Amino acid sequence: MLTLGAIDMEMLQLALDSPSDWDSRYWFDPRTGETSFWLRDSLDEAEESEEDLEAGGAILVEPIRPHEAYRDMESFIADVQDERAKDLLWRAIDGKGAFRRFRNTLAEFPELETRWFSFHDRAMRRRAIEWLAAAGVVEQGEAENALRLLP
Repeated sequence: MLTLGAIDMEMLQLALDSPSDWDSRYWFDPRTGETSFWLRDSLDEAEESEEDLEAGGAILVEPIRPHEAYRDMESFIADVQDERAKDLLWRAIDGKGAFRRFRNTLAEFPELETRWFSFHDRAMRRRAIEWLAAAGVVEQGEAENALRLLP
């Protein structure tokens, strides 16, 4: 098992937050704590196939579902104090294209945009720690302690 300090948390958070498809995926190596990006089209003799990665103990990192990301936006908006900004953000996430409109609307409010990035980073760090514990990569107690310490 690894400690949280031995894991590249930023890369794991990116992997959990990035859409993947048949051609591109993120893999986590529980021996080193590294998360790597794998691209099907770039395979050559020097690179490992997905089967090789899996056989070597790597764990496929499935990104969070869009509804989880949407709930993050809802939670963030619920805490916005500026009524005008709050109203515009609620409108932005209504319907198709919600993620793009949310980002565009946030750009109109630089202080909220900064708060959003901090909020989003904490949410993704929480998910990364939970993912690591569920995958059996870190001790449950260490994960629980780290989650309690998150702001």
